[in-house]
Amino acid sequence: MQHVPKSTEAMYRSRVKIDRVSEQLDPDPSRVIPRFFGPGDEKRLRGIIGRIRALDRSEASNLLSGLKRSFQKKHPDLAAIARSNYGAVKHLISDEHDLDEERQLLIGAYFTMEYAIESAALFNPSMVPAIEQDAAAEGSTRFLMSLRATGEGHISSVVFRQGVIDRDDRIRIEPVNQYSRQLKVIENRQFEKKIYRKQLIEMGASGSSTDEVLNRLGETFNFAELNLAIDAVRESRDSALSFCETADKMIALTRANYDLHMPDLDDPSEFVIFPNSEAESHGIEDM
Repeated sequence: MQHVPKSTEAMYRSRVKIDRVSEQLDPDPSRVIPRFFGPGDEKRLRGIIGRIRALDRSEASNLLSGLKRSFQKKHPDLAAIARSNYGAVKHLISDEHDLDEERQLLIGAYFTMEYAIESAALFNPSMVPAIEQDAAAEGSTRFLMSLRATGEGHISSVVFRQGVIDRDDRIRIEPVNQYSRQLKVIENRQFEKKIYRKQLIEMGASGSSTDEVLNRLGETFNFAELNLAIDAVRESRDSALSFCETADKMIALTRANYDLHMPDLDDPSEFVIFPNSEAESHGIEDM
């Protein structure tokens, strides 16, 4: 029989006192972020666009005014959201030049939906001390908490809370800002070839084909430059089919490594990190 030291026995016999605090982390199904809404195939999307184009100017203006009254408070950047989603379908529009600004925004709004980020669950909290502690009372520590939020379709994202641990170890979580915004991916991020090549090796995607692409790139490159190099290699081959899998893996790796723009705001509880790549199609795990 293995001898157990007395110090270890004492440790097992000791009891830890746990006090349950009154604060609760409850999901809020009313918290939403705007997402692109594409109801069906291109034929159906063109039909929706056609019906909006058929509206006269006053009808379009009244509909847009109603949308602003209903959603502007919840989404202060409503016009930018509608403009972005209009951009996602503008390739389906012929003679775009005859569409005024109001009608473009209305088309974008028709392809926008609200997604409830916390409708299913809120769990796995993780806390770190806040960078800014000037507002904390003596003996208290402000903290930033990340949580995994699960929404409609059980897609998970990362949300944030702020709070304080006082000198008596009491936890207070501050109210959440009802305005939620998805952090945006920084476009044209630069990638280091050395690190990128190492990542390809780790995922088992390295070989002569990837070397052929990388040899066309500088020591740093962006997504657009990678696409141009891939296209050049594809065109130089007799059969592009054998290169497709390699190209897909290289593009997927690039999309899975991205930076996010963090606005300079006082309340991080507004921020939502939502899936941005194919690797995150089922949601984001904890931070």
